[in-house]
Amino acid sequence: MYERIREDKYIEEIFDKLEIEEQNDNNFWAYHGEIHTMNVISVVENILVQLNYDSVFVEHAKIAALLHDMGVIYGKENHALNSYNMAKEYFGRNNIDTGNNEDILDAILNHSNGFGRNNPIAAALMFADKIDIKKDRVAKEGYNVVGMRQLQYINDIKINIDIIDKHLHILFVVDELADRQELESFYFIDKVFKAIAGFAKENGLDYKVFYNSDIWELNK
Repeated sequence: MYERIREDKYIEEIFDKLEIEEQNDNNFWAYHGEIHTMNVISVVENILVQLNYDSVFVEHAKIAALLHDMGVIYGKENHALNSYNMAKEYFGRNNIDTGNNEDILDAILNHSNGFGRNNPIAAALMFADKIDIKKDRVAKEGYNVVGMRQLQYINDIKINIDIIDKHLHILFVVDELADRQELESFYFIDKVFKAIAGFAKENGLDYKVFYNSDIWELNK
């Protein structure tokens, strides 16, 4: 089902339109197009496989990840709601019934700020979406935004889950040129930590976040 949706010309056209929009609209600080979407799908699959979710559930979560930002073609504002409406209409028009449409659509609708939902697909999607803050996420205008511009120095993000000891460890590999204080002041970093906490709680995991070799905790 995921592959069928991924290869749909309608979905491909949305990614093509979104790439043009984000390259030409200075209101975008971060990319939401195909590269971001593929990053989110990869993380969703990675973390759920590590947690031994079955393959059908993983596919449903990947579908949510694939469609979560399609509404950005109408602008960043209300994009989660627009993505939800578009995905719901797409499912209906194509007679797509995964058996889990409700949770998939709920995850899409609430992926921006729906922290703490009792929906493991939503928790995984929000985690994967928020944690995609590596340097390839920064759009042209983002380099001019205080805080956002620091993402250009995040070279890699490594995720390890130990299901036996119930540990989640996340390592942000950050270039020494980064201004850590400015990065931590960026409002989105708080969302990253909330998404990590929500995913960990949903799956009964203790978690630690590392900024290079340092344990990373926000002083809020």
